Amino acid sequence: MSAARDHAIAWRRACHARVCDRVEPWAHGTVVRITELPTFYDYNLARVEGPDPGLSAEELAAAAEPALAGLGHRRIELEDSEAGLGVAGGFARMGWVTERLAYLFREIPPPPAPEIGSPADLSIVDFEATRPLRVAWQTESIWGDTPEFALVEEEVARRRGTRAAIARVAGEPVGFAAFSVIGEAVEVELVFVLPERRDGGLGGALVARALAAAAAEGAREAFIEADDVGAAKRLYERLGFRTVWQRSSFTKVLS
Repeated sequence: MSAARDHAIAWRRACHARVCDRVEPWAHGTVVRITELPTFYDYNLARVEGPDPGLSAEELAAAAEPALAGLGHRRIELEDSEAGLGVAGGFARMGWVTERLAYLFREIPPPPAPEIGSPADLSIVDFEATRPLRVAWQTESIWGDTPEFALVEEEVARRRGTRAAIARVAGEPVGFAAFSVIGEAVEVELVFVLPERRDGGLGGALVARALAAAAAEGAREAFIEADDVGAAKRLYERLGFRTVWQRSSFTKVLS
Protein backbone atom coordinates (compact mmCIF):
# COMPACT_ATOMS: atom_id res chain seq x y z
CA MET A 1 0.00 0.00 0.00
CA SER A 2 2.92 2.35 0.64
CA ALA A 3 3.98 2.17 -3.01
CA ALA A 4 0.43 2.96 -4.13
CA ARG A 5 0.30 5.88 -1.70
CA ASP A 6 3.59 7.26 -3.02
CA HIS A 7 2.30 6.86 -6.57
CA ALA A 8 -0.84 8.87 -5.74
CA ILE A 9 1.20 11.64 -4.12
CA ALA A 10 3.51 11.80 -7.13
CA TRP A 11 0.48 12.03 -9.44
CA ARG A 12 -0.99 14.99 -7.54
CA ARG A 13 2.35 16.78 -7.50
CA ALA A 14 2.71 16.21 -11.25
CA CYS A 15 -0.73 17.73 -11.86
CA HIS A 16 0.26 20.81 -9.88
CA ALA A 17 3.45 21.10 -11.91
CA ARG A 18 1.50 20.76 -15.16
CA VAL A 19 -0.94 23.56 -14.34
CA CYS A 20 0.89 26.04 -12.11
CA ASP A 21 3.40 28.64 -13.26
CA ARG A 22 5.03 28.91 -9.83
CA VAL A 23 6.21 25.78 -8.03
CA GLU A 24 8.59 26.88 -5.29
CA PRO A 25 10.07 25.32 -2.14
CA TRP A 26 9.19 26.55 1.33
CA ALA A 27 10.31 25.39 4.74
CA HIS A 28 7.98 22.37 4.89
CA GLY A 29 7.41 21.40 1.27
CA THR A 30 6.28 23.23 -1.85
CA VAL A 31 4.11 26.26 -2.62
CA VAL A 32 2.18 26.15 -5.90
CA ARG A 33 0.53 29.15 -7.54
CA ILE A 34 -1.24 30.10 -10.77
CA THR A 35 -0.59 33.80 -10.88
CA GLU A 36 -3.28 34.40 -13.53
CA LEU A 37 -5.94 32.40 -11.63
CA PRO A 38 -5.51 33.22 -7.94
CA THR A 39 -9.08 32.23 -7.00
CA PHE A 40 -8.63 28.53 -7.81
CA TYR A 41 -7.85 27.14 -4.37
CA ASP A 42 -6.57 23.73 -5.51
CA TYR A 43 -3.73 25.35 -7.43
CA ASN A 44 -2.83 28.16 -5.03
CA LEU A 45 -1.68 26.53 -1.81
CA ALA A 46 1.15 25.36 0.40
CA ARG A 47 1.88 21.62 0.49
CA VAL A 48 3.38 20.13 3.64
CA GLU A 49 5.39 17.21 2.34
CA GLY A 50 7.14 14.28 3.95
CA PRO A 51 6.72 13.16 7.57
CA ASP A 52 4.97 15.11 10.33
CA PRO A 53 6.85 18.41 10.80
CA GLY A 54 5.73 18.50 14.43
CA LEU A 55 4.17 21.95 14.19
CA SER A 56 0.82 23.18 15.44
CA ALA A 57 -1.87 24.54 13.14
CA GLU A 58 -0.97 28.06 14.25
CA GLU A 59 2.71 27.51 13.48
CA LEU A 60 1.97 26.07 10.04
CA ALA A 61 -0.34 28.97 9.16
CA ALA A 62 2.29 31.48 10.23
CA ALA A 63 5.05 29.71 8.32
CA ALA A 64 3.01 29.58 5.09
CA GLU A 65 1.76 33.17 5.30
CA PRO A 66 4.61 34.87 3.40
CA ALA A 67 4.27 32.47 0.46
CA LEU A 68 0.48 32.86 0.26
CA ALA A 69 0.34 36.62 0.80
CA GLY A 70 -1.76 38.48 -1.75
CA LEU A 71 -4.32 35.70 -2.21
CA GLY A 72 -7.94 36.05 -1.13
CA HIS A 73 -7.66 32.74 0.69
CA ARG A 74 -5.18 30.56 2.51
CA ARG A 75 -4.89 26.83 1.86
CA ILE A 76 -2.49 24.37 3.46
CA GLU A 77 -2.44 20.67 2.60
CA LEU A 78 -0.70 17.94 4.59
CA GLU A 79 0.35 14.89 2.63
CA ASP A 80 1.05 12.82 5.75
CA SER A 81 -2.22 11.26 6.86
CA GLU A 82 -1.54 11.17 10.59
CA ALA A 83 -0.02 14.65 10.64
CA GLY A 84 -3.17 16.02 9.04
CA LEU A 85 -5.34 14.46 11.71
CA GLY A 86 -3.08 15.89 14.38
CA VAL A 87 -3.60 19.53 13.38
CA ALA A 88 -7.22 19.33 12.19
CA GLY A 89 -8.62 20.44 15.53
CA GLY A 90 -6.29 23.42 15.68
CA PHE A 91 -7.26 24.62 12.22
CA ALA A 92 -10.96 24.18 13.05
CA ARG A 93 -10.56 26.28 16.21
CA MET A 94 -8.97 29.03 14.07
CA GLY A 95 -12.06 29.03 11.84
CA TRP A 96 -10.53 27.27 8.84
CA VAL A 97 -12.54 24.81 6.71
CA THR A 98 -11.12 21.33 7.34
CA GLU A 99 -11.35 18.52 4.79
CA ARG A 100 -10.27 14.90 4.95
CA LEU A 101 -9.88 13.59 1.41
CA ALA A 102 -9.31 10.10 0.08
CA TYR A 103 -7.37 9.36 -3.08
CA LEU A 104 -8.65 6.16 -4.66
CA PHE A 105 -6.97 4.01 -7.29
CA ARG A 106 -7.80 1.17 -9.64
CA GLU A 107 -6.25 -0.45 -12.65
CA ILE A 108 -8.13 -0.29 -15.94
CA PRO A 109 -9.75 -1.39 -18.35
CA PRO A 110 -12.79 -0.12 -16.51
CA PRO A 111 -15.66 -2.15 -15.10
CA PRO A 112 -18.80 -2.70 -17.15
CA ALA A 113 -21.03 0.36 -17.02
CA PRO A 114 -23.76 0.03 -14.37
CA GLU A 115 -27.37 -0.13 -15.43
CA ILE A 116 -29.00 3.31 -15.58
CA GLY A 117 -32.46 3.68 -14.09
CA SER A 118 -33.68 5.91 -16.92
CA PRO A 119 -32.44 6.25 -20.52
CA ALA A 120 -29.58 8.70 -21.11
CA ASP A 121 -27.20 9.37 -23.98
CA LEU A 122 -23.53 9.35 -22.91
CA SER A 123 -20.76 10.92 -24.99
CA ILE A 124 -17.30 12.50 -24.65
CA VAL A 125 -17.19 16.29 -25.01
CA ASP A 126 -14.93 19.27 -24.41
CA PHE A 127 -14.97 20.43 -20.80
CA GLU A 128 -16.66 23.70 -21.76
CA ALA A 129 -19.82 21.78 -22.66
CA THR A 130 -20.36 21.03 -18.97
CA ARG A 131 -20.63 24.72 -18.01
CA PRO A 132 -24.41 24.74 -17.34
CA LEU A 133 -24.03 21.76 -15.03
CA ARG A 134 -21.05 23.30 -13.22
CA VAL A 135 -23.02 26.51 -12.64
CA ALA A 136 -25.83 24.38 -11.21
CA TRP A 137 -23.31 22.61 -8.99
CA GLN A 138 -22.22 25.93 -7.47
CA THR A 139 -25.56 26.17 -5.67
CA GLU A 140 -24.42 23.14 -3.61
CA SER A 141 -20.88 24.37 -2.99
CA ILE A 142 -19.70 25.67 0.39
CA TRP A 143 -17.28 28.09 -1.28
CA GLY A 144 -19.71 30.63 -2.67
CA ASP A 145 -18.18 30.75 -6.15
CA THR A 146 -19.76 33.11 -8.66
CA PRO A 147 -20.93 31.86 -12.08
CA GLU A 148 -17.83 33.49 -13.56
CA PHE A 149 -15.72 30.89 -11.78
CA ALA A 150 -16.76 28.46 -14.51
CA LEU A 151 -14.40 30.33 -16.86
CA VAL A 152 -11.54 29.91 -14.38
CA GLU A 153 -12.24 26.16 -14.26
CA GLU A 154 -12.10 26.04 -18.04
CA GLU A 155 -8.66 27.63 -18.17
CA VAL A 156 -7.35 25.08 -15.67
CA ALA A 157 -9.00 22.34 -17.74
CA ARG A 158 -7.22 23.61 -20.84
CA ARG A 159 -3.88 23.33 -19.05
CA ARG A 160 -4.64 19.82 -17.79
CA GLY A 161 -6.24 18.56 -21.00
CA THR A 162 -9.54 17.88 -19.23
CA ARG A 163 -12.56 16.56 -21.11
CA ALA A 164 -15.81 15.06 -19.89
CA ALA A 165 -18.23 12.21 -20.26
CA ILE A 166 -21.62 13.89 -20.36
CA ALA A 167 -25.12 12.46 -20.04
CA ARG A 168 -28.09 13.95 -21.85
CA VAL A 169 -31.77 13.17 -21.54
CA ALA A 170 -34.01 14.49 -24.35
CA GLY A 171 -31.02 16.55 -25.46
CA GLU A 172 -30.54 18.29 -22.10
CA PRO A 173 -27.36 17.74 -20.01
CA VAL A 174 -28.07 16.04 -16.69
CA GLY A 175 -24.64 14.93 -15.45
CA PHE A 176 -20.96 14.68 -16.26
CA ALA A 177 -17.64 13.16 -15.21
CA ALA A 178 -14.60 15.29 -16.07
CA PHE A 179 -11.29 13.50 -16.63
CA SER A 180 -7.74 14.08 -17.80
CA VAL A 181 -5.24 11.61 -19.21
CA ILE A 182 -1.50 12.02 -18.77
CA GLY A 183 0.60 9.16 -20.09
CA GLU A 184 -0.76 5.85 -18.79
CA ALA A 185 -2.82 7.42 -15.99
CA VAL A 186 -6.19 9.14 -15.84
CA GLU A 187 -7.84 11.10 -13.07
CA VAL A 188 -11.58 11.51 -12.87
CA GLU A 189 -11.62 15.04 -11.51
CA LEU A 190 -15.29 15.97 -11.09
CA VAL A 191 -18.52 13.98 -11.05
CA PHE A 192 -21.88 15.72 -10.87
CA VAL A 193 -25.46 14.66 -11.55
CA LEU A 194 -28.49 16.91 -11.20
CA PRO A 195 -30.35 16.15 -7.95
CA GLU A 196 -33.46 14.88 -9.70
CA ARG A 197 -31.35 12.37 -11.68
CA ARG A 198 -29.41 10.88 -8.76
CA ASP A 199 -29.67 7.39 -7.27
CA GLY A 200 -30.32 5.79 -10.64
CA GLY A 201 -26.81 4.62 -11.52
CA LEU A 202 -25.96 7.60 -13.72
CA GLY A 203 -22.90 8.72 -11.73
CA GLY A 204 -21.33 5.27 -11.96
CA ALA A 205 -22.12 5.03 -15.66
CA LEU A 206 -20.44 8.38 -16.30
CA VAL A 207 -17.29 7.34 -14.45
CA ALA A 208 -17.20 4.07 -16.37
CA ARG A 209 -17.63 5.95 -19.67
CA ALA A 210 -14.77 8.31 -18.80
CA LEU A 211 -12.49 5.38 -17.90
CA ALA A 212 -13.38 3.60 -21.14
CA ALA A 213 -12.38 6.67 -23.15
CA ALA A 214 -9.11 6.93 -21.22
CA ALA A 215 -8.35 3.23 -21.70
CA ALA A 216 -8.86 3.62 -25.45
CA GLU A 217 -6.10 6.26 -25.36
CA GLY A 218 -3.66 4.01 -23.51
CA ALA A 219 -4.41 4.71 -19.85
CA ARG A 220 -3.81 1.71 -17.61
CA GLU A 221 -4.53 3.14 -14.17
CA ALA A 222 -7.02 5.57 -12.71
CA PHE A 223 -7.27 7.95 -9.77
CA ILE A 224 -10.29 9.64 -8.26
CA GLU A 225 -10.66 11.77 -5.13
CA ALA A 226 -13.57 11.98 -2.70
CA ASP A 227 -14.42 13.02 0.83
CA ASP A 228 -13.13 10.31 3.12
CA VAL A 229 -16.65 9.68 4.35
CA GLY A 230 -19.79 9.87 2.28
CA ALA A 231 -21.72 8.46 -0.62
CA ALA A 232 -19.25 9.41 -3.37
CA LYS A 233 -16.46 7.30 -1.91
CA ARG A 234 -18.80 4.32 -1.54
CA LEU A 235 -19.85 4.70 -5.19
CA TYR A 236 -16.25 4.65 -6.37
CA GLU A 237 -15.48 1.61 -4.24
CA ARG A 238 -18.34 -0.22 -5.94
CA LEU A 239 -16.63 0.62 -9.22
CA GLY A 240 -13.46 -1.13 -8.10
CA PHE A 241 -11.50 1.79 -6.66
CA ARG A 242 -9.67 1.44 -3.35
CA THR A 243 -8.31 4.11 -1.04
CA VAL A 244 -4.52 4.37 -1.21
CA TRP A 245 -3.92 7.77 0.38
CA GLN A 246 -5.69 10.17 2.71
CA ARG A 247 -4.69 13.81 2.87
CA SER A 248 -5.92 16.80 4.84
CA SER A 249 -6.74 20.21 3.41
CA PHE A 250 -7.30 23.37 5.45
CA THR A 251 -8.73 26.54 3.91
CA LYS A 252 -9.48 30.03 5.17
CA VAL A 253 -11.40 32.43 2.92
CA LEU A 254 -10.45 36.04 3.71
CA SER A 255 -13.21 38.58 4.08
